[in-house]
Amino acid sequence: MKKILVLAALTGAGLTGSPGFAQNMPANPQQTPSAVPAPDQAPPQTAAPVQVKVGDTIYDPSGSPVGTIQTVQASTAALSTGTVTVTIPLSTITQGSKGPMIAQTRAEVEARAKPGAPPRQ
Repeated sequence: MKKILVLAALTGAGLTGSPGFAQNMPANPQQTPSAVPAPDQAPPQTAAPVQVKVGDTIYDPSGSPVGTIQTVQASTAALSTGTVTVTIPLSTITQGSKGPMIAQTRAEVEARAKPGAPPRQ
């Protein structure tokens, strides 16, 4: 009999709801939660990497030139600012208003290229 009571107690504990695990449902079942896209909506797109070639100028978000592409490999490119040459992932190059763009300015790229500079977070 003890085995049945223990089993019943464990089973009953699993059947009771816990407020911490409740799902937030909209008041109107026809509405969908804003965090979940409706089935007919495409998920938001992230900026796709841009194809670059040797000689392309790379810009910063304000449209100022950062440097020029010197070489392109499978997943990286060598970017020369005129002062330093750094290797950047192709995935960090997106399309800006003037052309291929990265998130850093020329000064930021050059500062990070100095010996002892902290790695980019």
